[in-house]
Amino acid sequence: MTTAAGHFAPDTRQRWRGVVALNLVSTFSQIGQYGIGFSLFPLALEARGLPAWQIGVISSALWLGMLAGLLLAPMAVRRLHHSRTVLVGVVLSALALMLTPALPVTWWAVPAAACGFGMGFRWIGNETWLFGIMPEEGRGRIVGFHETLIAIAAVAGPALIAVLGATGWPSFLAGGLLSLAAALPLQAAGSVQLGDEAVPAPTLRAGMSWAVLLRRFITLGAILAGIGGITEGAILGVFPVYARERGFDSSEAAWLLSVFGMGSLFLQFLLGWIVDTWGMRTAATCAAVVTAACALIASVAAPAGQVFTVLMFLMGGGITGFLTLGLIAATEHADPARLAEDVSRVSIVFTLLSAIGPVLVGGLASLAGGTMLMVFACITSVVLLATLKLFR
Repeated sequence: MTTAAGHFAPDTRQRWRGVVALNLVSTFSQIGQYGIGFSLFPLALEARGLPAWQIGVISSALWLGMLAGLLLAPMAVRRLHHSRTVLVGVVLSALALMLTPALPVTWWAVPAAACGFGMGFRWIGNETWLFGIMPEEGRGRIVGFHETLIAIAAVAGPALIAVLGATGWPSFLAGGLLSLAAALPLQAAGSVQLGDEAVPAPTLRAGMSWAVLLRRFITLGAILAGIGGITEGAILGVFPVYARERGFDSSEAAWLLSVFGMGSLFLQFLLGWIVDTWGMRTAATCAAVVTAACALIASVAAPAGQVFTVLMFLMGGGITGFLTLGLIAATEHADPARLAEDVSRVSIVFTLLSAIGPVLVGGLASLAGGTMLMVFACITSVVLLATLKLFR
């Protein structure tokens, strides 16, 4: 069955089988590539005594590698189609993670970048495929549910690291195996394909002026995702330094990152529901106010263990919510070509600013201490509140 535009339109049963399968692909691969990979590198480096700026640089390599994957993924999808692009991405990340412990720490930026590159391939290959077959009804709640599923990674990944340890090979091996596990549901989704016009077009082109480039990226969805990216990148990359200054060891820091992920897991569907009920700006305002308040408390006080756990939970929901809201804003259009371009733009902005976060805040932490992480999270949330007023 095809639409007037010429792309494959699956029937209802195929559509929902594909939605279920691709959600499982996202869940498994997100735990391996992101939940373990993006948390394990800074935790393992901090446990080895590296300074904050160096941890920030290697953590940034994860995001820069993902940015390269996002930019090259559209071409890969056109040549390999969605399923093989996703497969290449998860295999590359798995190999990078499993080989990392065998390399000197000074070389870890290379496998970190490779892990991120594979995630970029999987993200574009899988997400645009999923959003392209997703029904229009209740899109906010469906995207919120999808983000809830992949947010399992932010809980399960650090929790596995806390159990397996951040200094040896078991956690790296677990990340690689979970990335490869995504290949199983991927096979079930193979019969539900989209045509080439649903593949995201590269948003960055040679010769494009800075003015034109900025106009294309100044959208509400891109700004929401970008602020979420720079803040989340800083949290993942520099939190081990902040936690050490507060007296937590690497296992306790991993557990707190898992709590951060629990907030991501349990609060994304709520944000999607707020969008469907009261609108995008109300949901974004709630997320920004909660995040700013929690970060401010964590920066000026030394909360007790249970209080700090609650703060991390709420910040996890708010900061991850910025990306969820950015994706909802980017998927408001039913046209597959417009949808793919908007999702690609959001992905690129999120990843580019995520790469800046660890380097910027790692440098600030080296100069002024790990508390700068929470100060930074508070500032970015306030900036988001101010930006929302400009889009009224």
